[in-house]
Parts: sequence; C-alpha cells; structure tokens
Amino acid sequence: MGITIKNTDRLLERLNKIGNIDLKPVITDCTLLVEGQAKELCPVNIGDLRGSIHPEVKEQNNTVYGRVYTSKEYASYVEFGTGPKGNGTYKYQIKGFSLSYRSTKWCYTKDGGKSFIWTRGQKAQPFMYPALKKNKKEIKKKINDAIKEHIVKNCGGGNNV
Repeated sequence: MGITIKNTDRLLERLNKIGNIDLKPVITDCTLLVEGQAKELCPVNIGDLRGSIHPEVKEQNNTVYGRVYTSKEYASYVEFGTGPKGNGTYKYQIKGFSLSYRSTKWCYTKDGGKSFIWTRGQKAQPFMYPALKKNKKEIKKKINDAIKEHIVKNCGGGNNV
C-alpha cells in the first residue's frame, strides 16, 4: 500500500509564510503598554525618573526583543528600597534574583562635601517590575492573537486555528 501526498509544494509555501511572521509591531505595542504602566506607577518628586522611562525594541538573529528601561542611576534604589528602611519592603519574588540591604545608617553629600545627610535608607517603591507583572496576561494575549491572525491570513481557514 502506497501513500501519495499531493500539492506538497503549496504546503511548503504556506509553511514558509507562517515562519516569516513579523512580531516587531506587537512587541512594540507590548513595550508601550508596559512603559505607560511603569510611568503611571513611578513615584514622582520632580519627574526626572518618570521622564527617563523608555521602550526599546530590537531584532537580532531572527528574534525580536522588547524592553522598558530607565537610564537614571538611582532607579534601582527607588524600585527596591535601600538600607534598614528598605529591608523587607519589596513584595515581589523574582526567580533567580535576591536582594540584600545595608543594616546600618550612612551619610552622603549633595554639595561636594560642604554638608552631609544621614540616612537609614528608603522603603521600596516598585514601578518597573509591577508594570510588567500587571500586563503579563495582556502581553501573552496580544502575541497569541498576532500569531493566530498571521496563520489565518497566510494559511486560510477560519476559527479552527
């Protein structure tokens, strides 16, 4: 008994179309979603930290990467807290990531050593990680919907995808 497969060239053509999905637009949309949430959650003093939050999307080796970042050097101190006051105030558990805090107070200067400020740190004020976490389901849905739409568009068919 032999099996004959017809139209393999059409099947291969459709499979190639499926593999050539452009995820950059949906990844861009997702980074904008997280950026907006991070800016909304970001504590504001004069607004420099909030204004430094930006999205970025890159393509490398057929992979699309999206990230939301801030260039402010003090952003991690705000996110995770510092010193004795910050210890235990960051409520999120991030796999493969652990925090440690200074247990004593310290001093710093803002004016080149003319005066000194003593501190015991600050409580965590998370804004970046919660922005991602709050949008995780929506991000997955957006990516899944984009893939489904691409398959339907390039392979035909209806709701059985």
